[in-house]
Amino acid sequence: MRVVWSFGLIVSILASQAMAQVSARWYDLYNAQGYETLFANWLLDGQGNLYVLATLHQPNGSDGLALLRYTLQGARQSVEPFGLNDPYQEVGFALYLRPDNTLYILAHVREPVTAVGADPNVGTILYQYPNLAMPFFTASGIPIDSFMFPNVAGRDIFLWASNPPAFGRLDGGTVAYDSLPVFERVLELSGNWRNQIAVVSGWRGSAAGRTATYAFGSATGLPQTVRTLDGPFGFVAEAFPVSSDNFIVLWGTGDQSQLLMHGPDGIEAETLSMRTSYGTNDTLYVYILGHNEDGSAFLVRIEPNSQTRLWTHTFPQFRVSAWAVDPEGRAHLLGTDADGFALWRFEPDGRAQRLTFELPGRQEFWFYDPPRLIPLNRGLWLIGSSAFRRDPIHEQYEPFHSFVGVFAQRGDTNGDGCVDDIDLLTVLFSYGGNTPEADVNGDGIVNDADLLEVLSNFAAGC
Repeated sequence: MRVVWSFGLIVSILASQAMAQVSARWYDLYNAQGYETLFANWLLDGQGNLYVLATLHQPNGSDGLALLRYTLQGARQSVEPFGLNDPYQEVGFALYLRPDNTLYILAHVREPVTAVGADPNVGTILYQYPNLAMPFFTASGIPIDSFMFPNVAGRDIFLWASNPPAFGRLDGGTVAYDSLPVFERVLELSGNWRNQIAVVSGWRGSAAGRTATYAFGSATGLPQTVRTLDGPFGFVAEAFPVSSDNFIVLWGTGDQSQLLMHGPDGIEAETLSMRTSYGTNDTLYVYILGHNEDGSAFLVRIEPNSQTRLWTHTFPQFRVSAWAVDPEGRAHLLGTDADGFALWRFEPDGRAQRLTFELPGRQEFWFYDPPRLIPLNRGLWLIGSSAFRRDPIHEQYEPFHSFVGVFAQRGDTNGDGCVDDIDLLTVLFSYGGNTPEADVNGDGIVNDADLLEVLSNFAAGC
């Protein structure tokens, strides 16, 4: 192993601690030949395989889908196009993987194409992988949300809600699909897999005199109990069941384009959204994010049983593009502020840290759709979206690509969010090799550049 560093250089680098920075460990842009390829959804299985659902679009309406599989080290393992020969314009929606590796793929029909034998009312299509030659189930309505319950009485249950209001359930290989006449419009489906309750949110009545409404029931049956909230022209945008008789509800009035939402404990903003996660010892973490028209935002952690605030963090200016709560109760928010891209990390006790976020090839690459975010660890994130690149020489834009990538805190080899002695030793002991976690700059070899990366970011994020 050849490492030549002066003691004075190391001391000077360690003495100037850098702000934590996040950059791409690897990323992949996929585009099917002859199509615009849009990222639709994804999931991560227990073996570290990333499944990505992409929509393949052509201007003439011959749309299809593609299922891609990656390793977390960035290898694209397979690409399987499907749904290209039917008369429908399919758009990818959701994925669900059973423990036996059966994969359910939910799609919707954007514009049915007139064809002999075609059903113009078909709006939802369910595929069962690996048999992608024919749909497993078709139904009317366009899906708006989905939720998965694992191991309910020894079986898994996949749910989805659609508009016109209906509720679909795939239970042990059998599909049930029923209308929800108590709604005029469905806005969201959520569930609590601990107590196995599903909730459908929306409104009943008409747009001129609607009533804020949500219906709930067990995962093994359709939502049966209906609740309404007082208020003119109301709607329930999100509802989460803490228990069978305690619900956190985000609701409001007015047009959906300009709405004022009212959450628990008097939380108000132009828009509110909620994220939850279960941690160890069945600890339930609940966060609510609020946005206002002036660009300000806030994040609130809620005590779920009393529905009171544990703490609030206010952003003078921050537009959140994606956010998630990890199993340890940390909230991760990706967005933009006055200084550019940023990724905020919040510990459950409210300690906050802003990390500088860098897109790969920023001058030539942009997200087209709002990104998706999966925290893999405290300092490691999966990010997916639709993207396009600009050719700076010919002043041309390439077609849309499906984008996925792993982003890491710079210099952090183990993803714990802290660049420390462990990371330094990992690089030193892997020097000259190609160990992925030690190759922090992703160039295929562990060398002086990786050592400098660790030293330049030493103590960042700790």
